[in-house]
Amino acid sequence: MPLMENAQQHILDEGAMPELIAELGEASAAMAEHRKVRRDEYFVRAAKSGKELDLVLKKVEALLWYDGVLYHFWRAAARLGNEILG
Repeated sequence: MPLMENAQQHILDEGAMPELIAELGEASAAMAEHRKVRRDEYFVRAAKSGKELDLVLKKVEALLWYDGVLYHFWRAAARLGNEILG
């Protein structure tokens, strides 16, 4: 939420766009790494128990969705920044 609040405050501030784009890019990269690590942890746990497969698939789907949303948010800000900053 702090990332979204920061973006909301700075999205129209031309001077803040490079910083916002960098912050979103870093957050997107961190989320992608987190998703990869957690996905593997979830699958290992499911393989050991065999009972949690539905839950694991839902968790992995949620991670993929969140990762995608953050990536697209960064991409949209970067394109907007390119338009604003030339």
